[in-house]
Amino acid sequence: MSEEYQKKFDREELSLNENEVIDILVDWHDKSGKQDLRHLKHFVTPDLELQEYFEIKGLYVGTNILRQELGFNKNEKPGDFDIVLIPYSDSGIHFERTAVCEVKVVRPTRQKPQKNANSLGTTQLKGLIKDGFPFVGLIHISLTEPLKDHEKMPIDYCSLPVGDYTPFEKGKTFEDYLVKVKLDHFQWYSADKQMQRLISSEIPKYAGILCFGLTQRDNEYWLETVSVKYSSFEKGYFNPNLKKETILKVANHFKNNPSKYIKK
Repeated sequence: MSEEYQKKFDREELSLNENEVIDILVDWHDKSGKQDLRHLKHFVTPDLELQEYFEIKGLYVGTNILRQELGFNKNEKPGDFDIVLIPYSDSGIHFERTAVCEVKVVRPTRQKPQKNANSLGTTQLKGLIKDGFPFVGLIHISLTEPLKDHEKMPIDYCSLPVGDYTPFEKGKTFEDYLVKVKLDHFQWYSADKQMQRLISSEIPKYAGILCFGLTQRDNEYWLETVSVKYSSFEKGYFNPNLKKETILKVANHFKNNPSKYIKK
């Protein structure tokens, strides 16, 4: 096993609070450095056709906004809105497609691999539904303890660069370019476990749900997604308790507090 390639898979332990996790989610960039908020755009476009989807140019994003700032009763839950997403296109800002998401952080350890979040966030989610936002969502982020070397999964890693169409060296086959490395799969396991919990809880099907494992490797953050078999459960649709006055509250707050919404 090559130590050079193994370094690409060794991950660092993350000690982040919820606000720091939220900041990472709303300022995500791909490996080329380009901003990539597809995981958040997911919440405001579940019902759009492909052409309509691409007409959405970006998002205005607000974080940790107190509910009373928008004119809601401060004594109800959630006490603040973790992530507020307002899509925009060339035709304007679409307050009628506003999504609000509750974020929960899970911290499983090797000794307690099935450790849950202190709260699933269902109470806060039901509060968002009652508040009448057009779209509502729940995001669970797993920050797992790194596995020991002997606990990792051995895999074959292709040492050829992605998109390299250079012919193989004479006498070599594809298998000759495979390198044995050990993969820490704990974050994937935890993301799947959280999705299983959310699916089996009393969450309405119209609420969008996302579960990720957040890791850091080689000074870069990575979002590890759930298994394909769970991806069909992620998509929600319009909140049937939508209130026109809530859309107006969002629009008014946006216009009166533009600095609280970052254009992405």
